[in-house]
Amino acid sequence: MTVSRIHSPYGVQLHTDAMGASVVLDGIVSQGLSTETTVESKSTSGEIYRRFLALVAQNPMARFATHNIATALDNVGLTGLPIAAATNPGVNFFAYAHLAGGSRKTGSNHRKYNFKLGIVVPKRLRIRHQQSAELEYEIIPIWDGTNDPIVIADTSAVPTQGGDVERFGLKSVAVGGVTIGQVQEVELDFGLKVSAKGGDGDIWNSFVSIDEVEPKISITTTDVEAFKSSNIPLIGKAAAHADTLIKLRKRAQGGTFVADATAEHILLTACGLAYVTEPFADEDNKAAVKLELCCRYDGTNAPVVFDTTYALA
Repeated sequence: MTVSRIHSPYGVQLHTDAMGASVVLDGIVSQGLSTETTVESKSTSGEIYRRFLALVAQNPMARFATHNIATALDNVGLTGLPIAAATNPGVNFFAYAHLAGGSRKTGSNHRKYNFKLGIVVPKRLRIRHQQSAELEYEIIPIWDGTNDPIVIADTSAVPTQGGDVERFGLKSVAVGGVTIGQVQEVELDFGLKVSAKGGDGDIWNSFVSIDEVEPKISITTTDVEAFKSSNIPLIGKAAAHADTLIKLRKRAQGGTFVADATAEHILLTACGLAYVTEPFADEDNKAAVKLELCCRYDGTNAPVVFDTTYALA
């Protein structure tokens, strides 16, 4: 048989309020959708073959990652984005149709995967030396009692993307008032524990909520003196929003970085306890120190706070 259809991933369309206000996240670097299907399948009565099969559960899950982290953070906060009422068009993935003998099709010739109910949650922000930051998300769609958790339409138009104008690199890291130099990687695990529940024998869950939010930040540096009593001691160091600052620089289109004084950079602050997990580690055959910052709520601020309109000092 010949090949008749080829598609590519496209931007992720978020509808951020009950009136259907739309934001299209581009800068997508990965995207996927799984059904997480459970089938009752076992042999019985001493037989070597299975005689009976039944699909008993599905827990669909979608995922994507983007370089456009400022737009993503502005629209999906630390505690996620609900995909809520029937008036809300939900979240859309698109399979962008290729044109045989050309590039991409126009018009309503693309496939749309629509999630009508559920939640979008941030999973991981990763920033490596000389690389652009990536932000990963998961979508947990659930059943609304009428529509499948994933609704497919094969004659859809794609929304206009934002132009893929965001890239951010690492600027500096301070933990508990201590400047950490020679940083090779910072990774924020948002730490959302999400539970989805169903009942009455339904194969799909119909309720989803966040149980806990326990962020953790991991830092890798090739400065072995990050681990010492005057920096991050063996017993750890308290960290507060005022003295724990991770700064990201916005890259300039066709250049290096946007001017420091321009309020387009990103500041991440956190509160918690910092400690060394590996005092002597290997980072590309160089000695390294690995730190973790276990984040907490200080009674006023969220454990991790983002400012996406920050001017670098």
